[in-house]
Amino acid sequence: MKISKFIAHRGANKIAPENTMLAFEKAYQAGARWIELDVQLSADNMLFIFHDNNAKKLTGLDVDLTSQTWTDISELHVLNDRFPEVHAKIPTMDEYLAWMATKSDLYTNIEIKVKAEFDAAYEERLVKSLLDLVERYPQLYSRILLSSFSEYVLAQLAESKIKLACEFLLEVEDWQREEHSVFTETKKKFDQWGCIALGINSTVLNRERIAQLKEAFHTVLVYSIGSLPDEEIHKLLNEGADSVFIDSMTALQSDIKRIGFLATGDEITTGDVINTNTPKLAEKLYEYGFQPGLHLACFDVKEKLKTSLRFLLQEHDVVITVGGLGPTEDDKTCEAIAEVFNKSLVFNEDSWQRIFTRISSRFATVPENNKKQAYFPEGAEVLVNAQGTADGCYINADNRHLFMLPGPPHECLPMFDQEVLPRLLHLKLHNTPVRYQWQLLGASEAHIAKMLSPLAAEYQLELGYRAAYPYLEVKLHVTTAQDVSLLAHEITKVVEPFLATTTKQHASEVLKTYLKTGEVSLSMQKDVTKGYVYSHLAQLMPVTETKPKLSVQLQTNGMLGFWSKSAHLVDDLSLVIKAHDHVKNRSFEQEHHVRFSNKGKHSFQFIYEWICAQVLHVIQKEGI
Repeated sequence: MKISKFIAHRGANKIAPENTMLAFEKAYQAGARWIELDVQLSADNMLFIFHDNNAKKLTGLDVDLTSQTWTDISELHVLNDRFPEVHAKIPTMDEYLAWMATKSDLYTNIEIKVKAEFDAAYEERLVKSLLDLVERYPQLYSRILLSSFSEYVLAQLAESKIKLACEFLLEVEDWQREEHSVFTETKKKFDQWGCIALGINSTVLNRERIAQLKEAFHTVLVYSIGSLPDEEIHKLLNEGADSVFIDSMTALQSDIKRIGFLATGDEITTGDVINTNTPKLAEKLYEYGFQPGLHLACFDVKEKLKTSLRFLLQEHDVVITVGGLGPTEDDKTCEAIAEVFNKSLVFNEDSWQRIFTRISSRFATVPENNKKQAYFPEGAEVLVNAQGTADGCYINADNRHLFMLPGPPHECLPMFDQEVLPRLLHLKLHNTPVRYQWQLLGASEAHIAKMLSPLAAEYQLELGYRAAYPYLEVKLHVTTAQDVSLLAHEITKVVEPFLATTTKQHASEVLKTYLKTGEVSLSMQKDVTKGYVYSHLAQLMPVTETKPKLSVQLQTNGMLGFWSKSAHLVDDLSLVIKAHDHVKNRSFEQEHHVRFSNKGKHSFQFIYEWICAQVLHVIQKEGI
C-alpha cells in the first residue's frame, strides 16, 4: 500500500465542517487522494463518523453519542462558527464507503475511536460492526488503512478473517522517558499484530528521531494536536516522515518539485551583463508545470559558489547552473559542483575530442588550457553542447538533481531544450498545470483582491495579482487534480466590468490577430487623443483586398480635463462603435463610457487598450 505524503485530516476541515461528506468531497476536489476519518458506534450498532464521544463541541448537545440511537444522532447538525450557513449531517460509515467506491483513486485511513474509559464490550462491537460493513465492499480492501490508539482494537484486527492494513497510533509525551518502551514494547506489538505503519504526534519529532522510527517501523505517519502550517508539514517530510495529516489543503498546492537557478560570473554580479538565461528557463519550465524557485547570482569565487550551491540544493529538488565553464582560471563552476557532491574531476575523452575538433577547425593550434573544459564530476552524465566548446553535465545524487549549462544564451538555451527539459519531463517532477488569467483595465488591485479573496478562500487557493499599467492581471494557477472551473467562472462574473481578455495577451494583441485576417476593418471618425489611438490601430491593420465580414467605425469624445490641463485626477471618455455585419447584413451601434485616472501622456496607453477591448468584445460577440 502506497501512502500519500498528505492525508486530509477529517477531510478538508478548514473549508467545511470536519468529518462530514461535504468535507470529504472538498478534500477530494482539492486533490487529496488520502482521507482520514473517525468512526464510532451508536447504541443500536450503527457506524457513524464523528471525532469526539461527546457531541457538544460540534452539535451543541452535551451527550455521549455512543449512548444514543442512530435515529437521534441522525437528527443532529454539525455546526461550526466558521461555517454558520452550513448545517451538515453526521454521516454513516456506509454512506462514506459507498461514496468512496465511486472514486477508484481514493484511499481512506479509518481511525477506530474508543471511549475515554476502557470498555471491552463496546470495542468488540465496534470492531465487529466495522469489519462486517467493510466486508460488503471487497473492492476497497486494498485502499483502507485501519488505525487506533487502542491496543485491544489492534489485537482484534490482527485476529480478524479480513486482513486489512493497520496503523499503530501512538502519542508520546516525553521522548526521553518513553523512548525505550517505543522501541521495545511498542515495536514488539507492532510486529506481532502485523501493522504496516506507525502514527505518532509531531511535537516530539526531529530528523534524528524520525530516522530511528523509520528504521524500526519502516513507515512513519505524523499527526498533530493542532493544525500544522505548510512550512512545518514540509519540514517533517524533508526530515523523513512518510506522510503528514493535513488540515489545510494548501499543502497540496506546494507539493511540486522546485527548481533553483544559479547564474555565475563576475560580469553578472557587477551588472556588466544582464542575466537573461535563467528567467527564460524559468518561464519555459513554468509552462510545463514545474515550479521555479530561487534565482541566485554568484561571482567566480569557488567557496562562494559552493555556498550558493549547497543552499540551493537544500531548498530545491533540482538546481540548474548557468555559466563558468570556460577554459580560464576564473571559471570555477564545475570544480565547485564536484566538491559539493564530494566527487573528483574526471577527464572525458569524447568531450575533449569535440572541443579539439571545433577549435582546430578555426585556429592553427588548440590551447592546452582548453582541456580544463573536458573535466567533469565523477559519475556525471555529459550533456553535449552542439553550439560551443563547453559541454554541460547532469548529476543525480541523494534524490537531488543538478544540471550544469554554459553561459552564452545561444549555447545555453538550445542545450536546455535538447538536453535538460526532456530529462526533467522523464523524471516526472512536474504536474499538469491548469491556468486561468484575466487582464483587467481600470481596476484597483486592492479592490479586486477584496472582492475575490472570499471566493479563493473557499477553495483554499491563492490568486496572483500583477499590476503593469494599464493592466491588472489576475492569475489562478493550479497544479493538483482540483477542479477549479466553477471558481474561474465565478471570478469572471466578478471582474466582468473591467475584463479585457482571459489570456496572457493584452486586448491590442488579440485584436491584431483578428485584423490581420482582413475579415475586420477599422476606421475612426473622431479621435480625441489627436491621432494616438488611430495611429496605433492603423499599425495593426494589414494592407489587403479581402472584403471584410465586419466593418467598424469608431468615434471618441471627452478628455476635456486632460486637454484643458486641469488638476482633476479623473477624466471621462466615451466611445461610439458603429458596425456593419456584411454576412448578416445588419448594422448596429453601441456607446461605452469610462472614467480613467489622468496620468498625463501615459493615459493614452489606457485609452488605447480600453478601446481595443471594446472593439474586441464586439468582434467576439459577432462570432467573427
